[in-house]
Amino acid sequence: MKRIGEIKKREGLPVRDPVRESEKIGSAVRRASELGIPPAMAEDLMKRIIEWARRIEDDRGSRS
Repeated sequence: MKRIGEIKKREGLPVRDPVRESEKIGSAVRRASELGIPPAMAEDLMKRIIEWARRIEDDRGSRS
């Protein structure tokens, strides 16, 4: 994810992409439902993963 942050910085892209994040969360919720996993659990997990990734990407090369 650090590499992704570096690429986004170089390309002038934002760390956040609300549309993409929403798509990924929706996909996880649908798949969880198909597998009998509580959709709310999948949604919460994806939101946590996205937040974690954002924090790593936001650091984008500041230590370089």
